[in-house]
Amino acid sequence: MNTIDQKLVGIFSLSFNVKIYVPSTTEVNKEGTNLQKYFVNKGLSLFSGYFGGSTAHRAVGAWNSDKLGLVTEKITILESYCSPESLENNIESVLNFAREIKSEMKQEAVSLEINSKLYETAFL
Repeated sequence: MNTIDQKLVGIFSLSFNVKIYVPSTTEVNKEGTNLQKYFVNKGLSLFSGYFGGSTAHRAVGAWNSDKLGLVTEKITILESYCSPESLENNIESVLNFAREIKSEMKQEAVSLEINSKLYETAFL
């Protein structure tokens, strides 16, 4: 065991990570910041309820749309760390939330990331 691990023994930790990328556009490239704010607030509340807490990060994302080519937009990444058990218990709710964002914001896809693996909800 290395020195860092020795110093962290016994401290509570969460080994799983869940993220949903919330777009700022609707119908691929139309202004949708009001819906984004709604879904960010809803997501912070849902993730906090499922996993005990959540964080929202602002970023710039790009998507190669089948309809319009490259679309660049301001996104918000919702993130929570969690236990494997809490993810197992809430994965269907997380998927439903991603589907809701995709549907209501009329997106081609919404990204869901779990433990550094990206899932594209175009196929959900």
